[in-house]
Amino acid sequence: MLLLAAMVVVPLGALTYLGVRVVRQHEVLARHQVRALLVDRLREVDTSVRRFMDERERELLRVAAAVPTKTDDIRAYLTGAAAGAEVLVVDLDGHVLHPPLGAPMSGAERDLLDRTRTIWDGDALQAEVRNGRTGERPGVDHGWYGYFHGGGLNLLLWRADGERIVAVELSRIALLSDLIARLPATAVEGPEAGRTPSRVILADEGGTPVYQWGAYEPAAGETARATVPLSPPLAAWSLRDYSPESALPTGLGDTLTFNLGAALLAVALALLGLAFYLFRMRAREMRVAAQRVSFVNQVSHELKTPLTNIRLYAELLAEELDVDPDFPEGPQGLDDPRGSDDPDAVASAAAARHLKVITGESQRLSRLIANVLTFARGQEGRLTVTPRPRVLDDVVRAVRAAFAPSLDQAGVQVHLELAAAREVQVDADAVEQILANLLSNVEKYARAGGEVRIATQQAGDTSTVRVADHGPGIPAAAREDVFLPFRRLSDKLSDGVAGTGIGLDIARQLARLHGGDLRLTDAERGACFVLTLHTPPHPGEPTP
Repeated sequence: MLLLAAMVVVPLGALTYLGVRVVRQHEVLARHQVRALLVDRLREVDTSVRRFMDERERELLRVAAAVPTKTDDIRAYLTGAAAGAEVLVVDLDGHVLHPPLGAPMSGAERDLLDRTRTIWDGDALQAEVRNGRTGERPGVDHGWYGYFHGGGLNLLLWRADGERIVAVELSRIALLSDLIARLPATAVEGPEAGRTPSRVILADEGGTPVYQWGAYEPAAGETARATVPLSPPLAAWSLRDYSPESALPTGLGDTLTFNLGAALLAVALALLGLAFYLFRMRAREMRVAAQRVSFVNQVSHELKTPLTNIRLYAELLAEELDVDPDFPEGPQGLDDPRGSDDPDAVASAAAARHLKVITGESQRLSRLIANVLTFARGQEGRLTVTPRPRVLDDVVRAVRAAFAPSLDQAGVQVHLELAAAREVQVDADAVEQILANLLSNVEKYARAGGEVRIATQQAGDTSTVRVADHGPGIPAAAREDVFLPFRRLSDKLSDGVAGTGIGLDIARQLARLHGGDLRLTDAERGACFVLTLHTPPHPGEPTP
């Protein structure tokens, strides 16, 4: 279930993350493009303002060029052809030529000198003329000069005329009046009203709006979408555009978001459908597997009873015929009587061989059925061990006796090194099954070594059984894999080795249920399995 959920959530989350990134990048790009459009629109207004200032410049230059040299003539000129103009004349040394200092003057002339004191009392205009004549600003003989007075920006247009400088003041009030007349109307009416839901503000050098137009009313503290400073000489002024979010042409972002959402929904439905299909398939496989396990368990249980009867009657038949089926040949282990003329001896030898096959195969089938039932209980979580007072060495001897015929026939000698003679709490059936699986593997895979050693040891509450053979061994890379269920080093039919691949898995499960473990350790030759068991001593048994 977690894997199916991850199969849906992980790709859907990744696609959602990438989609959100795409939408956000598109929104950033759209806002940048919109701002560029707004800036272009404000620059169009600035271009109109610059043309207006160029017109004013040409008008004032004509006035400055016609200013006479004498004071009386200047006053006559300013009251006649250039009525309303305010003119300041200084020489290159900084002396005021008009209005004349120390001479009688009108109130307008006195106000002009007060407003421009910082200009004629310094050498700002003279510096502009010198820069033009020394090459720093070649060919410049006129220009705008801005100064602050009365809380605002005021402008003078100066012109170099020989050894004097003529400066004509541009009235701030007249400037605003004429400039506003060139800008759009404050209230946009007609078809433009619905198409331009924005507000453009002309702000002075202090950021105070001096004029504005457009239908939109920005909220207090709202940030302008775009700001463009005016061209000189009004560079301290700026144009600011305020537009509502809904009026910005970013509808493509909404479309992209909708398309992304629809695509994610389609992918989510597809992934959910695939997950549901895989879940159904998985559930079906689990049901089939459970049915197979149940069937195998039933068959194993059904086979267990008749197999027990076969072994029982084989032993009874051996007693009636007075033969021992554990011996490989002949009655009571006599020499092969097949060359004998005694028909009874021949019959007894044949019966011994037949009983030997019946007993050996029934024992092998019993172990297989026991492994299947134990594996099934382990898969269902019902596998347990039941320790009882037993001597571990007696259990090892019993297993050795049970495997004696098959190991002898395979040519494998069993050497016992027993040192666990104390009576301890141990599940003899579990230990027998563990050792049976280990010796069965020796019979199948290590018979070429011809030898297996079984050694026991006890120390405190722990008993150890070491089973070492002289076979081909197990590669280091497969030491843990061999304990996995249904895992075999080779599944080729040509190997001539039969098995289910669950023996070592069962053996390790039983060992760990018994408080120990089953490990494959290093060996100079062959394979060496070490079985450890938690075996507390039986009450009354002395602890060494």
